[in-house]
Amino acid sequence: MHAQLTATFLGQQIMGLICTDINTSVLTLIEAIWGIDGYRVKYLKDWHAKQYATALLWGAWKESYNQDPRVLSATSYFKPGVYWVPYPGDMMGRGDGGVYKNVLRRVFWCFPQCMQSFQHCQPLVLVDSTFLIPCLWRWHRPRGPASPTGLCVDRRRE
Repeated sequence: MHAQLTATFLGQQIMGLICTDINTSVLTLIEAIWGIDGYRVKYLKDWHAKQYATALLWGAWKESYNQDPRVLSATSYFKPGVYWVPYPGDMMGRGDGGVYKNVLRRVFWCFPQCMQSFQHCQPLVLVDSTFLIPCLWRWHRPRGPASPTGLCVDRRRE
């Protein structure tokens, strides 16, 4: 292995392959580097090179993370009726300057066509009770026309 074959250098070399197909496997990239430079690189170094090339082409994940609320706000502005809610989770990440910030875990969004299509469906509550303790394995279903349908799943008993 050559000392100058850093992940940054390799990332710049494989940028064309990543741009053509983002799903190129790391093993395929290792073979491509073998064909270009004649050196066999380790899997981890090539994985870092792929991450570097992806960040050069389309930006780092922190940039896209900061753009999510703007993209969703623009979507709801240009398409009235789009409903979206971010779920930040309970983890905190250390941002720039040592300040703790919420970490986005997931985002729920719904288009108005979906809300119109499913307005006559009965709500469904699904509980995965695989890891619940036995005394909590009871399911009380409220009765009434608007009450949700309950479904309790135990993967150990299937």
